[in-house]
Amino acid sequence: MDINGIAIEKTDITPIIKYRLLFTEDSPTIQLLLSEHFYFYNKDVIKNAKEKHMVPEIIDIDIAKNIAETEKYLSNKCYDCHFLDLGLPDSNRDATIEWLKDRTTKIKDEGLFLPLVALTGSDDELTKQQVLNAGATMFQSNVNLSKIINDLDNFITTVRNLYRVKFRSSIG
Repeated sequence: MDINGIAIEKTDITPIIKYRLLFTEDSPTIQLLLSEHFYFYNKDVIKNAKEKHMVPEIIDIDIAKNIAETEKYLSNKCYDCHFLDLGLPDSNRDATIEWLKDRTTKIKDEGLFLPLVALTGSDDELTKQQVLNAGATMFQSNVNLSKIINDLDNFITTVRNLYRVKFRSSIG
């Protein structure tokens, strides 16, 4: 089994709890940072799980560089969270927000829940409100890239908790 470039033997650790994240991001620099971040994150999680004889909670990511790729990923896999950059080459901010609204409505109509974190270089309140009204779970300005990468684990934990709360409320 291979998780983001880390080879894991079935005999090493079983079972594995895997969270699937989708990032829609067109910047090659940010794509590389995300890939490296999760490679080392998963490596540490697996190492610690082995040492403590625990079940690791690893994160499997896919990165789409535009809306068209995002649609392909979403039609082929289920994700626990989607991080969406609003400034993409095949969609301007307003079109991406409209896509987000349509996608969120479709997911809700199917009785599903997919937390979505909207990422943008803009930090204005109007954009934030538009994105949240369109169905995003969270809004984050990515003006400070290093802060985003450093805080990424906190975002994932927050969204994971939102997902768990939503899941628990839907079954009980």
